[in-house]
Amino acid sequence: MTNASPAPAGMSPPTPHRPPRLHQPWRGVVAVAELVVAAVAVWFAVWCWHRGIVPIVTPVSGQSPAVSSVFVGSWMAGAIGLVLLAGLLLLDAIRQATLALRAGPRNEPDNRAETTEDTAEPGTEL
Repeated sequence: MTNASPAPAGMSPPTPHRPPRLHQPWRGVVAVAELVVAAVAVWFAVWCWHRGIVPIVTPVSGQSPAVSSVFVGSWMAGAIGLVLLAGLLLLDAIRQATLALRAGPRNEPDNRAETTEDTAEPGTEL
């Protein structure tokens, strides 16, 4: 029997504290979605990188034309940012998949007291 007093007017009664559950199967769906978004981000990063390299052809009299490349910083920065985003999504997808698969319910240790007979070495008397 507990001596729980009723909650004051306007307040709900206290709820028992439950530890957060890590093992939730929906985390697998989140991991797959993050992998898809990471793949799309990598594809756009490659696209941005190729848009950021502009070839310049300069004709030279009597010789083959000089070809040089100009790197456009905004496209390169976008590509780098997308690759970083994809890396973070990949790390979180690994974490989500691990939590979805491995973090099962925790087995609580038994609170039984060990007897001295169980812990005594063979051949010794108590």
